[in-house]
Amino acid sequence: MIISAKKFAHLMKKHKYLFEIGTEEIPASYINPAVKMFADFFKKQLDESFLTFESIKTYSTPRRMALEISGLPSRQMDRIEEIKGPPKKVAYDDGGNLTRAGAGFLKSKNLSEKDIEFTNMGKGVYLTATKKIHGKATPQILAEISKDVFSKINFPKSMHWGKKSIGFARPVRWLLAIFDEDVVHFKIDNLHSDRFSFGNRFEKVHNKIEIPYPEIYEEILETHFVIPDSDKRKRIILAQLDKLYTSKNEKEVSDQAEIGESRKEELANDYVPKQGLGNENIFDMRVVGDKRLLDIVTNLVEFPTAVSASYDEKYLKLPKLIIQSTLTEHQKYFAVEKKGNSEQKLTNHFVFISNGNPAFSEGIKYGNQRVVKARLEDAEFFFETDTKHSLAEFIPKLKNILFQEKLGNLYEKTQRIKVSTKLFAEKLLMPSEEIQNVIRAAELCKADLATLMLGEKEFTKLQGYVGSVYAKLSGENSGVANAIREHYYYEKEDLEKMSKTGALVALADNLDTICGIMGIGMLPTGSKDPFALRRSGNLVVQILNIHNFEFSLKFLIDRTFESLSSKIENFKHRQAVHDFFEQRARWLLKQNRIDYDVADAVMATNYYNIPDLLERAKHLQQYKSHEDFRKLIIGFKRASNILESSDEIAFLNPALFQEPEEKELYKIVMKILPEYNRNAEEKKYKQCLDLLVTLKTDIDKFFDTVMVMVKDKDLRENRMALLRKINKGFLKTADLSKIVME
Repeated sequence: MIISAKKFAHLMKKHKYLFEIGTEEIPASYINPAVKMFADFFKKQLDESFLTFESIKTYSTPRRMALEISGLPSRQMDRIEEIKGPPKKVAYDDGGNLTRAGAGFLKSKNLSEKDIEFTNMGKGVYLTATKKIHGKATPQILAEISKDVFSKINFPKSMHWGKKSIGFARPVRWLLAIFDEDVVHFKIDNLHSDRFSFGNRFEKVHNKIEIPYPEIYEEILETHFVIPDSDKRKRIILAQLDKLYTSKNEKEVSDQAEIGESRKEELANDYVPKQGLGNENIFDMRVVGDKRLLDIVTNLVEFPTAVSASYDEKYLKLPKLIIQSTLTEHQKYFAVEKKGNSEQKLTNHFVFISNGNPAFSEGIKYGNQRVVKARLEDAEFFFETDTKHSLAEFIPKLKNILFQEKLGNLYEKTQRIKVSTKLFAEKLLMPSEEIQNVIRAAELCKADLATLMLGEKEFTKLQGYVGSVYAKLSGENSGVANAIREHYYYEKEDLEKMSKTGALVALADNLDTICGIMGIGMLPTGSKDPFALRRSGNLVVQILNIHNFEFSLKFLIDRTFESLSSKIENFKHRQAVHDFFEQRARWLLKQNRIDYDVADAVMATNYYNIPDLLERAKHLQQYKSHEDFRKLIIGFKRASNILESSDEIAFLNPALFQEPEEKELYKIVMKILPEYNRNAEEKKYKQCLDLLVTLKTDIDKFFDTVMVMVKDKDLRENRMALLRKINKGFLKTADLSKIVME
């Protein structure tokens, strides 16, 4: 077949596909995961469809997600598929006729009997066929993938509308699908794909925009107040935030040139609000950095404009995080602080990112200021009402707040925490003054949950912080006040700076939750963990390790179950809690980059003392690669394998030794064992491992010259008793037989 030069050129040309799903506003937190699933699905389907491509670029705003695929061929290449079918004896009967299995195979592969070949594959003769598959046109395949993608993007919550045949985060309002200059036609419900997108709502309600070809998609949307590239939108926001409080004499932002690419983009970037900011020098201020908030606002707008606004200075008397929470959590605004102040004192300014017309930012500003004023008035009322009382006065009100139906209220939980922390502090031999701090912090740790500030559900994320502020205002010492806040910490960097008082309260609190919830049978599963027990378990083992608390996990679990005895009828789930903490201990080893076999080795000995577990694991991990140690491990493995064949436990009798090598091995074992035990007691694990290495030569000689599995039962069992003494006598570091040798 001769292909014309024109057709060959068309086949070789690289093409672009642009696909945009237009929707009503999607929640900001849904967008990034959805865009990743969107792109991943297309990559997978293109690979499975034998379609090559050079790159996939994604776009997203609250009202759209899109991708541009570059370097596509015009169609699939023709290919040859080698097909294997059932064995001949299954596909044909004795009369040479196709059986049901044979006919089914042909039908499923769209083959006829004349296509069949018989191939000997070593294990018998099988039906095979060679099938030429003609490539489909790329737009046809893209249409199929585009239709299928809707069912592959999972959202925390989906909506159904119209015919209810598809679910999506928000109703889909348009579909743009173009392959170079041509529309890729397909239909979803009553929506037909086309070449039209829509601009920003503030331009006009139904601002339909024609996209002639993919290359100018981004440029056209930008002229209609939409920045479809989310990374670019984020850079614009950062530049605008910087420019609001940067004088002309200061350094210009590094990506100013890129930001000025389009006329509309320049308008947004150059806009600096002219509203009065009082007598303060705005160049003495800066926006409080908040990466999480930046990610959110990037996905809240299509065309960002940073606008500086303010509120009454009287609200600055409120605690800092209450103001910041009002701005960032409730309103998604950036707080503003003074420059060069180690305390980072807040100012009465804030910045919001508008999605509206920059020309009307002044009017938009006043609406936002009114909302902030109302929020801060609520916070002021809560704060002033709460602080008429001491924090301790809120403790009785915890009786009205349920922790869990079977486990009682928060007052009861607090009393359990109080008793546990006292016991833990006493076991650590803390000074009496510190013990009193621990008890007082435990008593007050949940009191803020009964305040108006938290009880009205406006500032729930500030639990602990509110308690800490109120404790200081009530005259509690800083150790108690700080511990109230610290016992809610969960990030590793926070746990590392947590006080011992806060750590003990957190330990008791999380243990009470885990043992209580699991004790009543509410065990976490792969998909359900409503009380976040895994996170609580991870916190427990991290606190034990970071603060070097050498409490036995067994003691902690049993002690906590005792405190819950009036709430839990029986302790049938106690073993499940032990198993749960075994997994948390393994998790901690993995977090510390301990190899899985080293983890198996140290866990087999004892995992209850968490700091000790990590210490043993780290030394073993370092020793694992030493050549002499590797050879020692081989000896331990040989001993372990032999011992598996015997259920009898014989007493070791040195008088039965016959060979010099077994006598010498026994002699060296008995010599180093006391020193090994002494080092283990003193947690000198490197010295323990050093001693074990000295056994290598004698163990090797023993296995090279001594037959263990002899016919004489007494002799055989005595030699196994020697191996058993070696295996079990040196378990205080790890079970070396579990180390994997490559």
